[in-house]
Amino acid sequence: MEITNATLMWAAVVALAVTARRRADHSTLLSATAIAFSLTFNVNAVYLPLDGVLGGRNLLDLLSNALLVGGIYFLSRAALRAVHGPKYSSPVLRIGLGVTLVAVVVTFFLIEQDRSSTTFMLDFGSQVAAALYSSILFTYVGVVMAFTAVTCLRYRPSMSSPGFRIGFAVISAGCFAAIALVVVILTMNALNLAGSNHLASVRQLYTPLYVIAIFLLCVGYATPPLYRMLERMRREREGRRAYRALLATRAALIGPSPESVPAYTTAELHRLTVTVLDFLAANADARPTAEDDAALADAERFLARPTVSEPQRAR
Repeated sequence: MEITNATLMWAAVVALAVTARRRADHSTLLSATAIAFSLTFNVNAVYLPLDGVLGGRNLLDLLSNALLVGGIYFLSRAALRAVHGPKYSSPVLRIGLGVTLVAVVVTFFLIEQDRSSTTFMLDFGSQVAAALYSSILFTYVGVVMAFTAVTCLRYRPSMSSPGFRIGFAVISAGCFAAIALVVVILTMNALNLAGSNHLASVRQLYTPLYVIAIFLLCVGYATPPLYRMLERMRREREGRRAYRALLATRAALIGPSPESVPAYTTAELHRLTVTVLDFLAANADARPTAEDDAALADAERFLARPTVSEPQRAR
C-alpha cells in the first residue's frame, strides 16, 4: 500500500512539474512534493535503513509527519491562491502550521522509545505523549482539509477553467476522505491509550480510507496541469490547421509569397491574417471563394479565443 500511494503521489508531482514554468504559483507542486516524500519515507524498505542512519529512534517518522503537515499547508494555500491570486497568504494558516510543528516536535521527544518501528503508534501509542503527538498532528490535518474542502466547493463553480473546476471537485472529495481518515486515527489513538479491544476493528477502516484519500488527492492535483497541457496541444493543432488553410488562401488571392514560408506561430498566423484582410480591404474587386472566407473566419475565430493560462475566477 505504501509503495502504491507513494508512486501515485510522485506521478502527480511529475504532472505538476511538467507545467511548472507556466504557473505563477507553485504551491500545488510544493504540496505534492512534500507529501510524496512523506509517503516515501513510510515505505518499510526506505524507513528502516534511513531511520537507522538517523540513530534508530524514529526521527524519520517525525520528519515524515512534518512533511505531511507542510504539504497539507501548501495544499490549502494553493486553493486560496487559485481564488484570491498568486500572492495571497493566510497568516492564520502560517501560525497554525508553526504551532502544530512545535507541539509535534515537543511531544515526540517525550515519547519513550528504544528502537525503529514501522508501526509506531501500535508500538508506542499507549503512551500519553504518543497519543498527543499523533492527535495534534492529525487534528491540524483534519482542520486544514476541512478548510480546503470548503474553499474548493465554494469557489469551484466560479472558476473559468473546466480542468480547474474538475480538479477542485476531486480535491474536495479527497479532503472529505482525509477528514474521515483523521476521525478514524483519532479514535484509534483514544482506543490505544485506553487499551480497548476494539482497536483492531476500527483499524480496518484505516487502509481503505487512506488509499481513497491519497488517490483522490493525486487525481485532483494532476487534473489542472494535464488539462492545460491537452488544451495547449489541441490549440496548437487548430492553429497549424488554420495557418495552412490561410496560406492557401493567400496564395490564391495574392499569389505565392516571394519569401520562404515561416514556421507556424500564433504571431505568424496573426500577421498572415492581417495581410489577407488588408489585401481584401484594398482590392474591392477581389473574389474570395467560400473556402477562402471559411479559412479567414477560422483564423480570426482562433485568434480571438484566449490562450490557455492559469485558471482565474470568472467575473
